[in-house]
Amino acid sequence: MHAIKITLILTLAAFAPHALATIVPMPNQVVEAVLHGESGSLYVDGYVQLNKDARTVSLVLQPVMSPCPAGDMCPEVMPAPVEFFLENAKATEDECGAVSYQAEQGQEPMIKVTITDNTKYSYETCPSFLPVPETEVQVEQISVGPNSTESKGAYLSGTVLSHIRY
Repeated sequence: MHAIKITLILTLAAFAPHALATIVPMPNQVVEAVLHGESGSLYVDGYVQLNKDARTVSLVLQPVMSPCPAGDMCPEVMPAPVEFFLENAKATEDECGAVSYQAEQGQEPMIKVTITDNTKYSYETCPSFLPVPETEVQVEQISVGPNSTESKGAYLSGTVLSHIRY
């Protein structure tokens, strides 16, 4: 038994330098979070993915089901999810330690998305009576018409932005 143990140790020792030389760290700059809309929001829930290296935001939101007037028969079918892909996200950090990523899409309607990562929020610097959500997402849709500009906003909170492992 002792001879097998020594042979195994010597074999592993011989291969260890080669094994360590082939390990390449993968960047963990893609993060994701599951989102939940507040009551009265335009969206029930969603999913956000942020690529910090490419500075892109992928956002999938589930719209709320349209209300059915009393006494009418309405089909109970959820609307299709809405998908957004935004580029050129910019990051800023405020005095509380919250990091905000902002991106916008210039097509009609114009979409502005702000993702706030509060995982390093400092309650000592910025006291709060309520707990701050780990992740906040604010979506604003702006439609410009010939006579007016219409703006619709939605606020969702979510889980911690976590790294995606491939």
